[in-house]
Amino acid sequence: MKDRPYTCGVDVAITALGRRWCAIVLARIKQGEAGFAQLRRLIPGISDKMLSAALRDLIAAGFVRRSEVRQRPLEVRYTLTEEGCRIAPALAALNTWGEAFARGHGLTIVRPSRLETQRAEHRRRTAV
Repeated sequence: MKDRPYTCGVDVAITALGRRWCAIVLARIKQGEAGFAQLRRLIPGISDKMLSAALRDLIAAGFVRRSEVRQRPLEVRYTLTEEGCRIAPALAALNTWGEAFARGHGLTIVRPSRLETQRAEHRRRTAV
């Protein structure tokens, strides 16, 4: 990130977050520790390739920590780092603004159903 001058704090923030999906992935991890499959279910429209790239970028930027919970079968969990926690209020403000903008412009925000989320959590807990 040090290879160019920035015009303002928003420029720095957008550059730090990187790809389109990074902010969305970060917002989901902000809700609590998550595994790869859970994140994929929580983010409609993201491909495995894009999720992997976003996680890699967020880890490299110091926003997300990757932890191996179990070796066989491998289970990986993603959590926010201290830096990731510091950006959380900005994401919350952006989310609030985005929801108000969507309502005011007739846009639809697609969210995974609560039932789907609960089922995913149950499958994760009962996996061998």
